[in-house]
Amino acid sequence: QYADSNRLRQAFSALDLLVVIEPAMTETARMADSVLPTPVGYEKWEYSGFPKGYPGIYAQIRPPIVQGPAEALPEPAIYHAIAKAAGVVGDAPRILHRLASKAHRPLGAGSYLAALMAAAVAGGLRRGTIARIVFWLYESLGPTLKDPGLVMHWLSSLLVAATRRSEMVETLPTVAKMRNPLARGLALFEELLKHPEGVHLCDLDMRQNLSDHLGFADKRIRLLPPAMKEETQRALDWKAPSDSGYPFI
Repeated sequence: QYADSNRLRQAFSALDLLVVIEPAMTETARMADSVLPTPVGYEKWEYSGFPKGYPGIYAQIRPPIVQGPAEALPEPAIYHAIAKAAGVVGDAPRILHRLASKAHRPLGAGSYLAALMAAAVAGGLRRGTIARIVFWLYESLGPTLKDPGLVMHWLSSLLVAATRRSEMVETLPTVAKMRNPLARGLALFEELLKHPEGVHLCDLDMRQNLSDHLGFADKRIRLLPPAMKEETQRALDWKAPSDSGYPFI
């Protein structure tokens, strides 16, 4: 689906092993040594964030509406199985399983997150702390939700509620009035589950848009990011083939 498909084909052909996760037998899947089937959108839980009436921000968690094939697994289940088989992470500590059942209330959520962070960091900062957090969330909290893949949306709801309270006052006043940020986050997550048509999260303050999203410490805009210099030069040096039959590029 990207430009320069021939280079992608050459790169894929040069691999010792190509495994593709796809819901259909696409061009890429046909080149693969193995294809791991995943459900299509109507057969699994999905998330969408969209600027309906920008600067309004909407979020949507859509449930499955039809049953997919038994052998097709959602992407998070596939990634978790591969990570476990490859030894990327060990089993989630037992205490996380015990605390997960109480993580749907503010006090329980705080205890669960504290234990999760402590256990993940205890394994060493340079040895996959983020991987342990993500996969142990899926493994311990996931089974207590309607679908294990919803764990990242559960966590994202807590983060949004903690950092966007001032923007949520107008759109979700009942949620924004909660003083405990964990209570706000859990309430937001429940709102998303109850309204698959989408939830109006907040309206962004356009006056602060640049300062909010300019992530460099010096607050300067990168017009030419270093990572793009080589590709930009390659595009500038490229000579379009001359073909009167196909004049458009």
